[in-house]
Formats: sequence, structure tokens, C-alpha cells
Amino acid sequence: MIADKMHGTEGRITIPGVGALIGEMFNWQLYSEDGKTYVLKASCNDIHDSLWEAAGDSRRIEVSLGRNSWWEAKPIEGATISRNGRNFTVKTVTLEKMETH
Repeated sequence: MIADKMHGTEGRITIPGVGALIGEMFNWQLYSEDGKTYVLKASCNDIHDSLWEAAGDSRRIEVSLGRNSWWEAKPIEGATISRNGRNFTVKTVTLEKMETH
């Protein structure tokens, strides 16, 4: 676990392999309720509805934790994802450092 709470202004949701951009975040926050996993709350400039639906579990959520430090917020089995317009919440994610962005 990196920290109990984090926030940022840069992130995105993609469909890996195809390179499709579902949405870009302008605000996100991660916080832990159990000291092992995180809850991610994010706001996007825009979310492409059809891509969001089509991607399903194959969505990749990436957040920037500083200069050239990108991490994937990976939902674990049983995670819940809720969305309200351009805002979404993912309960129960882990962070995995990405090699390149």
C-alpha cells in the first residue's frame, strides 16, 4: 500500500490492445477503507458511453501519481463499479505500477 489517501488531476480509461480512449479524468481520489485495497472516485471531462459499455471488464483505469509515474487501478474480483454521468466510483481496486505510458 502506497498511502491511505491520494488524489490527482490526471488519469484515463482505455481499452487495452485497441488503444481506444474511453475517458480522461480531471480529478480523482483513492482512499483505503481496509489498509489493503482502495476505493477510486473519479470525474472525467467526457466518457464515451458506447465504449464504456462495450469495454466492460476489459477497461483499464490509469492514474498519474506524479511526473512519469503511472499506475493501473485494477478492480479485484467482486469489485463494484458505479457511474453517474461523467463520474464513477470503483470499490476495491489495487494499484500496479505501469512500465511505460
